Amino acid sequence: MLGGITPMSAALERSMDAMWLRQQLVMNNIANQDTPGYRAQRLDFASRLREARTNVSVHHARRNEAFANARMRVVEDTTNTIRADGNNVDIDREFIEQTRINLHWSTAIRRISGHYQTIQTAITGGR
Repeated sequence: MLGGITPMSAALERSMDAMWLRQQLVMNNIANQDTPGYRAQRLDFASRLREARTNVSVHHARRNEAFANARMRVVEDTTNTIRADGNNVDIDREFIEQTRINLHWSTAIRRISGHYQTIQTAITGGR
């Protein structure tokens, strides 16, 4: 994707990767909403990010580095009520999650664009 030119770009790349995987999980959950015994899947990235952040100093570049190196893990959602058929997909929750991902994606694209615009301005001296 971005290739991690800077710690910030590596962090943004990781964020996009996480959003892509979250979107895939949401689509899979929606596709399996009527599959008996299916359990919704979620991405456990936030807890991994917190773990990574506790292992580095508070310096901004180190936080971005920790974010870029945080591991993602797919977990079974245990918070939803299980239906009689053993399935726990809440279609309303999935659509809300899909909307949230789309908003985060748009924000990340703007941040990436701004980040690279800043780099370009630094290289060209504003010309």
